[in-house]
Amino acid sequence: MSTATTTMPPHTVDPASLVRPRRVITGMSAILLPMKADDSVDWDGFAAHVARTSAAGITPAINMDTGYVQLIDDATRCETLRIARDTVGPAGRLVAGACVVDAAGAAFDEAAYGRQIEMILAAGATPVIFPSHGLTAGGDAAMLAGYRALARRTPSFIGFELSTAFVPCGRMLSLEGYAELLAIPNCMGAKHSSLSRRFEWERLALRDRTAVVEELDRLAEVLERPVAADPLALVREPPSRQIRELRLGFGAGVLRHAPFTGHALLGGKVAGSLWCIHDEECSVGQPSRLSQRQAGRSPHFRQDR
Repeated sequence: MSTATTTMPPHTVDPASLVRPRRVITGMSAILLPMKADDSVDWDGFAAHVARTSAAGITPAINMDTGYVQLIDDATRCETLRIARDTVGPAGRLVAGACVVDAAGAAFDEAAYGRQIEMILAAGATPVIFPSHGLTAGGDAAMLAGYRALARRTPSFIGFELSTAFVPCGRMLSLEGYAELLAIPNCMGAKHSSLSRRFEWERLALRDRTAVVEELDRLAEVLERPVAADPLALVREPPSRQIRELRLGFGAGVLRHAPFTGHALLGGKVAGSLWCIHDEECSVGQPSRLSQRQAGRSPHFRQDR
């Protein structure tokens, strides 16, 4: 199976433009499943690796490729999840691979993925959806349909683009397909292994643009709801799961945003004030104008002070 092509010509992204100074990075690291000389699992070594990773502020990723996920049975997968959860404690963050092993020509096995997802959710982890022949055999539309079906089985998930250089069932979505994957509401993002810097840079640029568009759509949706005599109702309804803090300030009627950071300052007049959406990952903003059509149709935008 060939890797995906995109409609964008090479070298259209300046990688230096993707740098976001002072942005807080969420790190995730795949955990090795160490083996002893007698081919049994070194569970103490595994637990120690999980503990070191978590203590460093990095989210342990369990049952990934370094955990031989395609080779171990479900009983071993369950045990790795149990030990990882015991190690990081009830509040520790975990992600884990949902891997279905099939053969070329196999149909998409939603039920088998469902069993893997249930196992991961039972451990309080977020599933990373591994490719399989059944999931990746069709075009973008078929693969995205599979992702959407699996998305209904979990509160959140991480996608996985994997080159055929690693596994025969790997698949790169087109850039347009990748945008559709990110548009699935409970998709947190995607692990990407293409061995292509250009593909990586294009996806980072797309991620930045997508984060801003999603935030603006949610903001416009909330601002168009009637608030009657209670303008603070807007504060009680954060418009996005990305928002960590909602606060009231003052300023001009412009929109400023820092791509991907989740930071957005919406400068429409709301009772003479500026609503500031602030994310813990915010850095410096870039000016951009809010659509006049949106501003004109919202009853909460006022031109007077």
